[in-house]
Amino acid sequence: MKKPGVLKLPSIKIFLGKIKNLPREVFLYLAYGVFCLLLFIYLRFPYEKVQDILLASFAEKNSYTVLAEEKKFKFPLGFRWKNVRIGKTENFLQESFYKTDELVIKVNLIPLIILRKSLDFDCKAYGGEIGWTLVLKNTGYEIAEETVKELDLSKIFSSKNTKDSKVAGTIAPSFNLFVPKEGLSFSNGGVSVKLKNFRMENIFPLLPKIYLTDIKSEIKFLKGRGSIKVLEASGEDVKVTGRGNIDFGNTLMESRLNLSLKVTTMGKNAFGKRISVIGGSKGRSFIPVTITGNLLNPMIRVSGVMLN
Repeated sequence: MKKPGVLKLPSIKIFLGKIKNLPREVFLYLAYGVFCLLLFIYLRFPYEKVQDILLASFAEKNSYTVLAEEKKFKFPLGFRWKNVRIGKTENFLQESFYKTDELVIKVNLIPLIILRKSLDFDCKAYGGEIGWTLVLKNTGYEIAEETVKELDLSKIFSSKNTKDSKVAGTIAPSFNLFVPKEGLSFSNGGVSVKLKNFRMENIFPLLPKIYLTDIKSEIKFLKGRGSIKVLEASGEDVKVTGRGNIDFGNTLMESRLNLSLKVTTMGKNAFGKRISVIGGSKGRSFIPVTITGNLLNPMIRVSGVMLN
């Protein structure tokens, strides 16, 4: 006696054989119908409404507001925003906020097939471009970033730059971090930073001009503590080497920096002469510099003399 609802192998073969014998026009009509359905969804789907809901949800969960002057759909599954402003929700209108010329967010379709949540970001801002991938996991999230085009420091610090004081140069960050549910203070991974033609003018009264042609640093993080393995900088008549550590907190104010530098100079140019006078390099092969405190407002000392 046959059991109802059980599809046997011969039945499947017969069914597939019948499909194979169908006229080609049937398949063309089906393909055309699917195309029209996708086109209808593409044209009529309320993308802007969905984006507004996502941004409102992000602001509610993270206390940050994201505003975009222009919001568009990005094929096949993503968004493209232009002239984006990001800042804390509580005082968004008063505080200085982050600005990006263009931000593209795309859902990775291939990982999505195996139920892996992965997003690609591409951000054009401050005269440069960076891209990163965010992978959401049950235990936390993994984020990998690389610089496509170096960022302009003078544009990043444009709100603080004045006619008399300024920060200039280019920066190219790169990092790969896993942040568990416990927060940034338990993160693991690595960070590297490269700066070129770094210049600070009239920021520190005792050291009015700082100019370094190249700066590079590599940091390895384990459970929120970053060990600075490499820190090297060079400029005309100046060479800097250093080591230290960074302890991540859940905010920049809670994150701590402890850095020891060795500055060597012949004291030939203005920067070398000034730091030699402050540090009192006579009789020593290098000038000790320490940078300590939170990441937002660290204390800088040259041979114990505080610059800020």
